[in-house]
Amino acid sequence: MDILYYWKNMESDLKSGRIGYFRSDKEKLQTFKAGYPDFIWIFKSPQGRMRDVELLAKLAWTDTATKGFTPTAGQSEIHYDPKYPRSGRFDSIASASSIDKTSNWMKRHFPAAVKANFVGSNGQQELRGEPLRELQQIAGVWQMEPLVESAAV
Repeated sequence: MDILYYWKNMESDLKSGRIGYFRSDKEKLQTFKAGYPDFIWIFKSPQGRMRDVELLAKLAWTDTATKGFTPTAGQSEIHYDPKYPRSGRFDSIASASSIDKTSNWMKRHFPAAVKANFVGSNGQQELRGEPLRELQQIAGVWQMEPLVESAAV
């Protein structure tokens, strides 16, 4: 099992040092943990293309917080390993063709999330079986680069 996660402000979060975790609904987090996820697939809506999605990154799930992480009382967090060798961002894939591929995939497999504009728990989905296999196939030809420079983590 993997997770699909809507990350609206990836660039600004990374620049401000919010690396290694995302906020999550407590119930969703428990469901995710029970499925022993491997990766978190990161997406967002590209500028000016509401209800379309752009695949940004694939990050390794971890149950361990990154060094220096301080939890916020009353919040649940999904943790990822930014240094894991098979984690990273997709390098310059924001072409119209790649957005169309991922958008069509999303509309077929997660129509309720698309309709809800990925707000709240609609932006966090379990990813298994055929939808996961199809997403792996779509992204399998894209080059990956590190999420952040090694010195920044």
